[in-house]
Amino acid sequence: MMNRYIKLTLAGVSAALLVFFAVPAEAFWPSGIGIDLTPKLPKFDLPLPKAKNTEEFCNKFSDKADAIASRLAERQTKVTDFVNGQESRQDELRNNRDADLTEHRSRADEKRNEWYARLEDRADTDGEKDAVVKFKQAAEDAVDTRRNAVDAAISVFRKGVDMAIVGRKDSLKSARDTFKTAVDAAVAKVKTDCDNGETTITIRSNFKTSLKTAREALKTDRKDTDKVGAQVKALAETRRTAVKKAIADFDAALKNALTELKQAFGG
Repeated sequence: MMNRYIKLTLAGVSAALLVFFAVPAEAFWPSGIGIDLTPKLPKFDLPLPKAKNTEEFCNKFSDKADAIASRLAERQTKVTDFVNGQESRQDELRNNRDADLTEHRSRADEKRNEWYARLEDRADTDGEKDAVVKFKQAAEDAVDTRRNAVDAAISVFRKGVDMAIVGRKDSLKSARDTFKTAVDAAVAKVKTDCDNGETTITIRSNFKTSLKTAREALKTDRKDTDKVGAQVKALAETRRTAVKKAIADFDAALKNALTELKQAFGG
């Protein structure tokens, strides 16, 4: 009767171990990076001054040019502050996730030790005691292997994300610089047209055309930089596959260890 009780209890403990170990914290690791590196800014409109004649228009535009330069600088500052703020947010998210993972692993360690103690209490013979020691070692090795694999997958993911973000930042800065250069050139063109005595209609037309071209180029450049999402998605999928394999390998190792443990207890 006692042997039967031990076997049944061991089976229950084994089942509980499988359930407990089967869903590690790594299985719930979030995908993506949790931030947005694309600032939401209003359209950059540059209304031209109203004037009765070309001379008045050119005089008013001279003051307008300073306002245009100021608005461009303000937008660039907002973009820089936004991106830096999002990067700080990403660091915060990573730290929080690392803390959660560490806490979960700590709780799991405590729980495993409780299970090991229960197994040791149920081991009567030297053979059973040796089997528990062997099982504990096998389980801990499997846990360490899984955690190392998961940590490596997370590290690869983060390094890839960091590289993608740096690339996007550089591309966005290049796009902004190109846009600023185009706007500066459009402003300079107005001044040149004014000096050359062009009509107000011609000056307005040239400026609007130049600005439209600059906006379209900026739009195209920003689309070309909007690849970080796809890159992060691919990196997340690679990480998910690695974590999935680590969990599967762990499950297989634990089941083998449990099989040997049951055999030692005659189950």
